[in-house]
Amino acid sequence: MEKQQTISVKARIISNEIIDNFISHYQREVVYYDTLARECADRCRKMVEAAGIKAIVTHRAKSPQSLYQNLLKRHREKFYKDAGEIRNDNRDLAGVRIALFFTDNQDVVEDLLHEHFEIVEVFNHKETHKAGTSSDYHGIHFMVRMPREKRPNALMQDDVIEVQVMSLLHNVWSEIQHDIEYKPHSSIVDEKIKDDLHKLFVYSQDGEVMIKGIYQNWRQRGVMWKGYLTNTPLEKLQVSSLIKGEAPAPLYWYSQDGRRYLFPTDLTLQTWFPDPLPKIFQVTNSELNKVPIGGNVTYKPGVRLIRIVTDPKIYAVEKGGVLRWIKSEKVIEEIYGKEWQALVDIIPDPFFVNYSSGPDIDSVSDHNPKEQRESASELDIGFVQPRHPCIFPGEIVPPINVGEASVPENSQ
Repeated sequence: MEKQQTISVKARIISNEIIDNFISHYQREVVYYDTLARECADRCRKMVEAAGIKAIVTHRAKSPQSLYQNLLKRHREKFYKDAGEIRNDNRDLAGVRIALFFTDNQDVVEDLLHEHFEIVEVFNHKETHKAGTSSDYHGIHFMVRMPREKRPNALMQDDVIEVQVMSLLHNVWSEIQHDIEYKPHSSIVDEKIKDDLHKLFVYSQDGEVMIKGIYQNWRQRGVMWKGYLTNTPLEKLQVSSLIKGEAPAPLYWYSQDGRRYLFPTDLTLQTWFPDPLPKIFQVTNSELNKVPIGGNVTYKPGVRLIRIVTDPKIYAVEKGGVLRWIKSEKVIEEIYGKEWQALVDIIPDPFFVNYSSGPDIDSVSDHNPKEQRESASELDIGFVQPRHPCIFPGEIVPPINVGEASVPENSQ
């Protein structure tokens, strides 16, 4: 019995020495891991901004003090044999957190991470939670590597970076929960504190719903001070104007053909009407239902570039809702400038069929954004939907011939 206890003590001493040596080495590496995390965070920040996703992106290299305390706790069960085991068991030395304003964007962010990084493993803590307070943790962790060809520093190795994705309010909750339960100087966490933490988690979920509702109502109601909230009789509506039903309701374009065309996204609306918006006419929901729906509005030509999550190709928009693939980044930069990535919007797949396909753009002479912008007027907003919608991947279908489309005579 004494022999077994002696062996156990020796094992702990050896394990402690391994941990001490690892921490001593890590203290010299922490600058590298901070650089790795920062480069990954910059890439994530540009990624979500280009997609029009509201998020706060932060990064950190795990502090030597925090790592040391964590290893001391874990070695009681693991008895690390060497530094390799410690490194394999702690792959979050470089970490990035993407805190989303809207949880609806989680799937889009996941697709973007697969596009911009090499995904090693994914942990969904909402699905694999443990018992106790930590079961409220709903973050999704992506273990990623920077693609070799896009590493800004040639010295960067194949180290894994942990990218955590969660809501903004859940981010606040997790920071508080982590401080209380995991910091070495924490006091005893009793049931009252655990209960309060769970209540805070529930409040944060309610807050997520409220944030989404506030933004939706703000976008749908438009500019309040314009005084459009007084209902306008249907017979007094002005053609070629923005209309809406009683709040909450989306915005439509009341076209000269007597139909209403939906702005499917806020970004679509902004291409036609940058702030401030023109006057918006409100009608009762019952009267709005009397106005037939003509379809969805497409982007104003020459203003923005678009793509979809499932297709990496970048498209220019031309008159009549025609999309043209710009075949090289060099040509995109020559046409739209060095900051062209800031002009790229990711549109939902269901709205892609509102557009038709045109010939590819191989050179600068194939597309002129200024000419496209100047060629489009408000009369073009409510055009008839394309007879040949975009369906990718697949063969390029002929672009719509706007001249043959059924457009009212007074809109020509």
